[in-house]
Amino acid sequence: MSRLWLSAPAAIAFPLILLFIALGSVTAQGAPEPVGAKAEKKKPIVVAATAEPAELFESLTYPARVDARIQAAVFADIDGRVDRVAVELGTPVKRGQVLAELRHTDPVFDYAPLRVRAPVSGIVSALPAATGTHVRRGELLIKVVDPTSLRLWAEITAPDLPLVAAGLEGTAELPGGAEFRVRMAGVSPAADPATGTATAELVPLPDAQGKPPRLVAGQLARVKFRADVRQGLAIAEEALYYSGEQAYVKLIDSGKARKMNVRTGRRQNGRVEILEGLSAGQSYIERASGFVGDGQDIEVQAPPKKEEASAPTQKS
Repeated sequence: MSRLWLSAPAAIAFPLILLFIALGSVTAQGAPEPVGAKAEKKKPIVVAATAEPAELFESLTYPARVDARIQAAVFADIDGRVDRVAVELGTPVKRGQVLAELRHTDPVFDYAPLRVRAPVSGIVSALPAATGTHVRRGELLIKVVDPTSLRLWAEITAPDLPLVAAGLEGTAELPGGAEFRVRMAGVSPAADPATGTATAELVPLPDAQGKPPRLVAGQLARVKFRADVRQGLAIAEEALYYSGEQAYVKLIDSGKARKMNVRTGRRQNGRVEILEGLSAGQSYIERASGFVGDGQDIEVQAPPKKEEASAPTQKS
């Protein structure tokens, strides 16, 4: 069995020759593409939206309470005893009707019983007085409210005062879900320093059949108004980008993204009002699958249906 022996220089040169042969083979077949090269060539996918005029408004919501506009509290004029209570709780009464009789307890005063009369027509809503009890001057005896004068009273926050005025209509909702329309009869021009709110009086309106809502004094409600109704443009907040404090959108122009500075207005329910920079009919990027640079080629995709999940959004 014979063996092949190589000298030291030959032993070094032989591996180098094999390496050159391998490199030549790779060169002939073409160098492999760098990792991520294909990804760089792929256009980002965007969802387009068109700026369209719409009715914009401020949605205002406040707690409210139901109370009678016409009500009267009757107090004792003397220190004495209640000889008789002529009405029951919930009794309808007429103005001037006798409600109770008081007698002076001091024997020096031998007068006929003092008759307490209703100052307004309505229903007896409170009756702390009872026959035979002693009362002091200024003590509450009876309270009468006029159920036909029920109103809602809401507290308007000071920043909202420029948006509301007499005649503004809205919706009131009672616990349990019952709803009815209301109209603002008036609002105080000054806010209470303690609460920062101003009181507004709301008149309940009848339904389409002319029936008034069934209300009870003391009920709580929630009232909602649409104020400052106007025509304008509004876009989703996710379509808005920022460079420092400057807001901008990315327009779609011949298959490319183009930066457009805008001036924004009020924000509500995930929408932003656009005051300047964007015109009706212009298409803009609402969402994007990745970073989209100014002037970059893009692939426009139709907006997904509401039930479909939206693609992740990345802003720059």
